Amino acid sequence: MNKILLSLMLIGATTLRAQDPISEAVSAIVANNPELQAQRDEMNVQALELKDENSLANPSVDFTRVWGAMALATSCNLM
Repeated sequence: MNKILLSLMLIGATTLRAQDPISEAVSAIVANNPELQAQRDEMNVQALELKDENSLANPSVDFTRVWGAMALATSCNLM
């Protein structure tokens, strides 16, 4: 029983060790692929363009504090 368990553990350990170089190689290929890098850069540019399109051209904020009887009342306008 112990020999079977020990052999299964050794097989499992060698299988896990054999998968690491493959996954590392695939990760290196994906990280260094020029086409994938170009697509990632294009997606980043599109995301930045979308943020730029959604921002206001000339934002301004008005704030008026009312003093006196209504000391807590305030008004704020966004244009």
